[in-house]
Formats: sequence, C-alpha cells, structure tokens
Amino acid sequence: MRQRVRDEGRLVGRNEWDSGGPGAGAGVNNVYVFTKLFFAEDDVGMFGPYQTFFEAADVVGLLSAGEATTSIWVSSEYRTEAEGAVTLFDGLSKAQASALFSR
Repeated sequence: MRQRVRDEGRLVGRNEWDSGGPGAGAGVNNVYVFTKLFFAEDDVGMFGPYQTFFEAADVVGLLSAGEATTSIWVSSEYRTEAEGAVTLFDGLSKAQASALFSR
C-alpha cells in the first residue's frame, strides 16, 4: 500500500529536517492525498488513512518547527491554515518558522 500511495497519490505536505548529528541525523516527513484520504509517512512507516490533512500532518509532526527543521512545504490548498498551525519548539520564533515555509 505504501508504494501505491507514493505512486498514485499526490504529495500535499513535506517537512525536511537535519539535526546535524550522527544517529537520527536527517529525514523527511510527508503527507499524501490518495483516493480522497490522507496518509502520513516518516522513516518509521506510513500511517492512515485520515479524513483531513491536519490529522495526517499531526501524526508525523509535519507542522512542527524546531532548530533541526530545514524546510516545510504545504500545498496551496492547505498552506494558509498550515502556517497558522505550526507548533514551535527549541525557542524558534513565529517569524523564523514562517521563513521555513518554502513556496
């Protein structure tokens, strides 16, 4: 199912991060829409289906921004609401988190 969601679904959100350290290192968390349902994916696996983008995004921390976050991309249909829903940690300011959003 995971490969089918990737191949036939549409990517609607991505959070890229890099801790700069060994071990956990770096990764990407994605949210896809497939057959009108949402699926979340991280390095552990794929989760879902979920009814909304935000349910799926929450499962993989897609809208979390900290010092390891390098970029966040969200499809235009969810972008405005997503920018307002970002959870900040590691002392990041709202302005710093907003700058992480790629267009």
